[in-house]
Amino acid sequence: MLLAGPAAPRVARRAGSRVPLQAGTVCAVAAFALLAWAHGALGEVYLACAVIGIGYGLAFASIGNLVVENAAVESGYTAAFAVLTVTGVIALVSAAAIPRRPGMARDSQKIGGCGFRQRSGTCA
Repeated sequence: MLLAGPAAPRVARRAGSRVPLQAGTVCAVAAFALLAWAHGALGEVYLACAVIGIGYGLAFASIGNLVVENAAVESGYTAAFAVLTVTGVIALVSAAAIPRRPGMARDSQKIGGCGFRQRSGTCA
């Protein structure tokens, strides 16, 4: 994703925004087919994950341009998309910022109140 994402705008300038999305979809489908067919060795899984990353990088980088290009400004879709994106980010940050209560710990045998089960009896 890190390498394919920045390449998507260059491809979009030359061939349009649909081409990176379609190429990313083809890469992702090919990678999932590779995982379904050959997943016995670690190298095959690494290769499939790299191809999935390339596919997702191309596809996700082009989605924003496709929305902006194809949504009429008068219809309000662009503003609605922006509001939806901001709301999602706020919800994600809020959910991540909520502290856990001590009673919500999965491990009921906490040592020293730190939440970790240690063999030595001390919290790391």
